[in-house]
Amino acid sequence: MQDLKDITIIGAGPTGLFAAFYAGMRGASHRLIDNLDQLGGQLTALYPEKYVFDVAGFPKVLAKDLVKGMAEQGLQWKAPVHLGEKVVGLREESDGDAPRFVVVTDREEYPSRAVLIAGGIGAFTPRKLPLKDADHWLGRGLYDRVLDPQVFREKRTLIVGGGDSAFDWCLNLEGITRSTTLIHRRDRFRAFEDSVRKVMESRVRVKTFTELGTIEGADRVEAAIVVNNRTKTEERLAVSRVLACLGFSSNLGALKSWRREAARKRAVPAGTVGGLMATTRKP
Repeated sequence: MQDLKDITIIGAGPTGLFAAFYAGMRGASHRLIDNLDQLGGQLTALYPEKYVFDVAGFPKVLAKDLVKGMAEQGLQWKAPVHLGEKVVGLREESDGDAPRFVVVTDREEYPSRAVLIAGGIGAFTPRKLPLKDADHWLGRGLYDRVLDPQVFREKRTLIVGGGDSAFDWCLNLEGITRSTTLIHRRDRFRAFEDSVRKVMESRVRVKTFTELGTIEGADRVEAAIVVNNRTKTEERLAVSRVLACLGFSSNLGALKSWRREAARKRAVPAGTVGGLMATTRKP
């Protein structure tokens, strides 16, 4: 078993990194544990090259640059970081008059006086396109995330979705793609109004009440057949890149029950060490 820390932080995304910073400022010994093999959570794993617009003090900042700055800030006290470890259990033990917690991963056990759950949405995977051959096209012109915008350089691109991610990529890929078409199954969007306005005023072609029917090509994406879900008419779009922005499926696993336990222990004053705390908010 590892040595006893004041706080074990589960999650090394933005919230976890800032928690490490604050723990260091208060002189509390701490560690971080994350299931991913790199810092930054979703920012690093899903959209490192995407601009983030809603962080105080930054009109816009690349996700990877935000993570780099937060890691430099949060890890200046050299706290141990355990990456690529899946948390599978938690038990409470007595340590004299004060309780302590033991976080159990698939590799080790970590005792601490308090546990901070900064797991965000938990384990996450992008939602797949409802196409029977979607897996065949992944990496062959179909993408469910953007790790390198240059993949879309001078390519005719189709973006599927109506949320923030879809609209953000319409804007972030402006000037990179040869052309961009956005399709959404209805005429209402789940994105910030300002982002919607900017896309509508841009050169992006927006088609509502439209869904992706099939993808065509020999070995790589060469075209997409889109269907108007009201008139049932089809249209063939000559594209070589399809970006699916359909959100994510998440699973908090054991952390879900821990959050209920955290709610039960809310009588523990914030700022003290000796309780189970939970947060899933992004900065």
